[in-house]
Amino acid sequence: MSQAVNRPFWTDTLAPYARPRLGRSLLDIVTSIVPYLVLSVVIYNTIGYSVLVALALAIPTAGFLVRTFVVFHDCTHGSLLPSKRANAYVGAVLGLMVLAPFHRWRHDHAVHHASSGDLERRGVGDLPTLTVAEYRARSPRGQFAYRMNRNPLVMFVLGPIVGLAAQCGDLAESMLKRAAGAKSSSDLIPGHGGVLDRVDSFLLAGPVMTLFVLTFLR
Repeated sequence: MSQAVNRPFWTDTLAPYARPRLGRSLLDIVTSIVPYLVLSVVIYNTIGYSVLVALALAIPTAGFLVRTFVVFHDCTHGSLLPSKRANAYVGAVLGLMVLAPFHRWRHDHAVHHASSGDLERRGVGDLPTLTVAEYRARSPRGQFAYRMNRNPLVMFVLGPIVGLAAQCGDLAESMLKRAAGAKSSSDLIPGHGGVLDRVDSFLLAGPVMTLFVLTFLR
């Protein structure tokens, strides 16, 4: 009785939301995966005609990909669907789409939740966290790298911009190959589209990163 009295007031309010609802879960899956796949196909067929249109479509596509990752995340917690096996099957398929192996990511994420904030159990699924003594023991370069890695400007501004620039580099290289009527940019790496396919993302992401460093860090 005392435990019931001492429970937080919001426990009973949130209790209905702690149980998965099959209909809502299926709706989340459909409204995440289907738009992402459809837009991806549209982008693929549009890039040969207009790179600008393809880039514009990449913005909502990225949003649906994030939503797909949210569904994938819920599967790793076993909270999306009522069945544990169904969560594993759906999560494994979504892992192919978000480029994250389901079982490994589920394990690392569980360790992250169990050890977050525990300095004795650092290093799995989180950003590096140092004590004051460990930070002071680093070189000036190491201290700078640690601070920049956790800087909101880097995490929430530079990261997405560099990611978008990398995608633009890949799209631009595909456009050049289509314009030239070539399947590969060279024959040096058979089956991989050529050397340019291995570095196309860096061609735009590199200058963006350099511009950021020269503008804010010099």
